[in-house]
Amino acid sequence: LGLTGSLGSGKSTVSAMIAGCGAVVVCADQVAHDVVAPGAEALGEIAEAFGQAVIRPDGALDRPALAAIVFPDPAQRRRLEQIVHPRVRRVVLKLLDQNAEAPLVVLDVPLLFESGYETRCDFTLSVTVTETVRL
Repeated sequence: LGLTGSLGSGKSTVSAMIAGCGAVVVCADQVAHDVVAPGAEALGEIAEAFGQAVIRPDGALDRPALAAIVFPDPAQRRRLEQIVHPRVRRVVLKLLDQNAEAPLVVLDVPLLFESGYETRCDFTLSVTVTETVRL
């Protein structure tokens, strides 16, 4: 089951509810955090590409510092995506394959269709809420 929805729509809440019923949840956002964790290969590449200023003293990624570099500059954002996205994709696909025999696997991806993951799903569910509820 591909699960998607906009920021703040409640995807995590829905994922947790479905997981509570026994489903395996593969969360692309969590994988994205994991691939840039301290000691991860991608974190080193990010430091090489964007400088040590994007690494906190504790060795973790300084997300606000990196955001200040990549969000105003589409070329820099693409550079970051070239480092992170292939790794996320490899891990997500590996997790899907590892859980292929599970009765239900939920693939929680904010940009499910834009990323092409819908091709790995038998069904999709889009979580939507009003703007008032989202805020």
